[in-house]
Amino acid sequence: MLAGGFYRALLSKHYSGPSRTVKVVYSSRTGTSKAAAGRLKDTLESDKIRAILLPVEQYSYEELCEESYLVLLLSTDTDGTPLPGAKGFTEQLRDAVYDFRVDKNLLEKCKVAVIGFGSEEYPAKHYCKVAKNCDDWLAKLGAQRVSPLLCISDTRDVEKQVGRCIDLIRKAYARLDAEPTDQRTADLEDDVESVGSEESTSDTEDGDVEDASGACGSSSNKEMVTKKHRAALTREGYRLVGSHSAVKLCRWTKHQVRGRGGCYKHSFYGIESHQCMEATASLACANKCVFCWRHHRNPVGRSWTWAQDPPEEIVDGWLGNHAGMIKELRGVPGVTPERFEQAKRVRHCALSLVGEPIIYPQINTALDLLHQNGISTFMVTNGQFPEAIRSLIPVTQLYVSVDASNAKDMKAIDRPLFEDFWDRFIDSLTALKHKKQRTV
Repeated sequence: MLAGGFYRALLSKHYSGPSRTVKVVYSSRTGTSKAAAGRLKDTLESDKIRAILLPVEQYSYEELCEESYLVLLLSTDTDGTPLPGAKGFTEQLRDAVYDFRVDKNLLEKCKVAVIGFGSEEYPAKHYCKVAKNCDDWLAKLGAQRVSPLLCISDTRDVEKQVGRCIDLIRKAYARLDAEPTDQRTADLEDDVESVGSEESTSDTEDGDVEDASGACGSSSNKEMVTKKHRAALTREGYRLVGSHSAVKLCRWTKHQVRGRGGCYKHSFYGIESHQCMEATASLACANKCVFCWRHHRNPVGRSWTWAQDPPEEIVDGWLGNHAGMIKELRGVPGVTPERFEQAKRVRHCALSLVGEPIIYPQINTALDLLHQNGISTFMVTNGQFPEAIRSLIPVTQLYVSVDASNAKDMKAIDRPLFEDFWDRFIDSLTALKHKKQRTV
């Protein structure tokens, strides 16, 4: 009997099937943490570790007591709050920590790792706050960390950061049974330091979105749009101009070239849509609006920290790329030779494509160049840069986007980087009121 038990143990030691089951639980709004969770699951399973993937909405706090291995991937919303789907779980976890009736060794059998997702462009006190809180609460309930708390910022290359985190967790599971708990705890302190220093010095050009705060090795010579970002924008139909500008053919321009009617500018102001060019001088913005068609992966920043392209090159690039896109409409059904020739001559520019064009430091020069070419201008701003509004030269029409009627709703909809976003918005409306020009 003893011999049989010995051989069974020996066989189990070399068994190629899953050695443990890990729950991988995530909260996600844009899909970033969900994709990372799926990638982690695949990696663990390639190491013969069974993994179960669950959104936090389908995970109950009560299940924690039964867990042996758990990885949480948690995103942080505006003001350091959890996403709506994670609110119940985080509140129950917090309540358990401060409930004197709950055993503080409740989770002593649970080996856990926490990965936080956030943006370093928000105030530091909010960065990955949900993950930091949960990591702290789990430890206070006796859970054993198998890796340090890992934080991922969308201002740097997310894929590389995720890869490093997965590698750390992978190594942590590999050594789980090889080292005493005390030694693992000591190693975690080193890992925290190495992750932080490695990320803070990373300055790759391949990232989806680069750091705009200056906190991670960025400089004023850094380009706003990286190679990977440029490829994604090009696939979406944008024509990139220089390192921070773009132009795109509006669907109303295509419609009117084909004789199918124009947009409101034609109805209200007599502007022919097929002679309108839509552009931006800055692809970066100070908001992360929930309705943004850039899928929340556009550059963000509270000030200009990138290299600047000359305004002459930007305007020439806009006009040249716009002309190229118009030429592609030759031969399209409904396009008449007369409208096609008219469309080649830009008469109006809508600076409303994406991002926040008003933060480009030389925007006034770019506007002057457009006006000198007989091109009228509509400028749209998100109302977070009142001083830029005050210093802006007159345009044909100046807009401030009003996305909500109160601070609470605006915070939820625009997800602004500025903590004083409402004051900035009100100040922008005040600045708009005093502009001696047509405003909306």
